[in-house]
Amino acid sequence: MNMLAAAPDAWRAFPDTYAERRSEGRWTPYRHLRVLADVVHDAILRGDGRVIVSMPPRHGKSEFCSYWLPSWYLDLYPERRVILTSYGAELATGFSRRVRDNLRHLGTNDIDAEPLTQLSDSSTASHRFDTTEGGGMIAAGVGGPITGRGGQLLIIDDPVKNWEEAQSPTVRRKVVDWYRSTFYTRAEPGSTVVIIMTRWHEEDLAGFLEADGADDWRIVRMDAIHEPREDEPPDPIGREPGDPLCPERYDLDALARFRRNSGPVIWSALYQQRPAPADGEVFRRDWFRICDRLPDAFDELIQSWDMTFGSKSATASYVVGAVWGRRESKYYRLDEERGRWSFPETKDAVRRLTARWPGAHVKLVEKKANGAAIIEELDEEVGGFVEVEPDGSKYARAVAASPAFEGGDVLLLRGVPWLEDYIVEMCQFPNGANDDRVDETAQAVRRFRGGGSGVAWWV
Repeated sequence: MNMLAAAPDAWRAFPDTYAERRSEGRWTPYRHLRVLADVVHDAILRGDGRVIVSMPPRHGKSEFCSYWLPSWYLDLYPERRVILTSYGAELATGFSRRVRDNLRHLGTNDIDAEPLTQLSDSSTASHRFDTTEGGGMIAAGVGGPITGRGGQLLIIDDPVKNWEEAQSPTVRRKVVDWYRSTFYTRAEPGSTVVIIMTRWHEEDLAGFLEADGADDWRIVRMDAIHEPREDEPPDPIGREPGDPLCPERYDLDALARFRRNSGPVIWSALYQQRPAPADGEVFRRDWFRICDRLPDAFDELIQSWDMTFGSKSATASYVVGAVWGRRESKYYRLDEERGRWSFPETKDAVRRLTARWPGAHVKLVEKKANGAAIIEELDEEVGGFVEVEPDGSKYARAVAASPAFEGGDVLLLRGVPWLEDYIVEMCQFPNGANDDRVDETAQAVRRFRGGGSGVAWWV
């Protein structure tokens, strides 16, 4: 019988009856770490468990997986071995030292009269120690050697150090090669592999392993602010859309500051665990041209609207309207209104954009129930509505618009507040959480590529 399965309940329940009591009140696991503990515990009991967890920085992942998890495992199972790795040998060694010292002092409180794990007399090194039962722990940096025996619990805690490293194809390839040639070869039969990390790039180690398919990974994604997607399992913590991951540490106001300071690319990757590809599936990042000034006049000004109103929930689609200008063969995205709005709020947004750009009289609206309702309500007041019949799928329409970006015909003005958000959403399509800007963009580009009105409008 698996010794973990046969272990006393007081020791099987991690972290409730272990970390809280062993730490004598010094550390109380947050809700999301309790859920993570259940996931890892199940993987260990099952045997051959493979778990990848992604979560934002400074949310307790290292304290959990690099300190309390090895302590619990070796306390319960002293004849087995743990291999702990991180981006730096010094960081991994520091956690190994803490685990060693923790095991030495077990049995000093009222949980046990005697510690379950005894360390050998030779266990003085920080990066490696042994138990008297034949188990122990090895700590190393990612990319470094892991010598000696294999392990039954193999942990990778953040394999890359920072954004710069993660953006390097050379560094990403080295991490993957090290994982396959060194780290994974140390796995004993029935071992459990736990990778817990912050996502930096879609082709980082987590992205590679998920796409590779060589192992049956359980993927657990914990975003800083819950943003559900139809193609993903329900939130493991049971949060409602818009709820923060750990309000005890970072409430919504604190996360909003992180979002403003980090920018949408880093926010999407590090905090929401959805790294945007630098080279998108349909739109490549280096296709987006930035200009410092606009033409003195445009041959055509239009509004392009994507309307899916009716709900203000965090999972609802956005309403977006943009103003576009064409000057000869160049297309300029000039302004936008965007939000999760009700029908009356959407009408107000149309009025605002029209007031700012009275020359953009033509208003492209997809021929749907929502668009038809807006036209019926506002046609006499603001006029200029043109119903657009969608041609092909959303993806096909985006692909049809992409040559205008690749050819440098679409330009964006430097410094507009929505600039980076727009580029990120375009690059994430079709895998991003939102695609409203993609829809209105494809609609506007299709109009321009079909010819303009021949009327000049001045900014």
